Amino acid sequence: MEINIHRQLQHPNTVHLQDTFEDSKNIYILLQLCSLGSLKDLLDHRGCFNEPEVRSWFVQLAGAVHYLHDHQLVHRDIKPGNMLLDCDMNLKLGDFG
Repeated sequence: MEINIHRQLQHPNTVHLQDTFEDSKNIYILLQLCSLGSLKDLLDHRGCFNEPEVRSWFVQLAGAVHYLHDHQLVHRDIKPGNMLLDCDMNLKLGDFG
């Protein structure tokens, strides 16, 4: 199911599906690299965020959620561990399974 959801998503603030492949035992999903990890990881490391960062991420998250709802999708598990950051500190909502 996660693969089907990812195939539908084309938004700058959702994790992009790059490829899928399988062998006799497993299905593999290759997703966009979010090299800075999750907001949870960053919060654990830094202890707090500044207001401009939070404001920017909130706008990006709201855009992603609006996009999902426009496409009749509900995330159901929005939390810092599922909010990932690319190398430019852009938020990418992930974990649609």
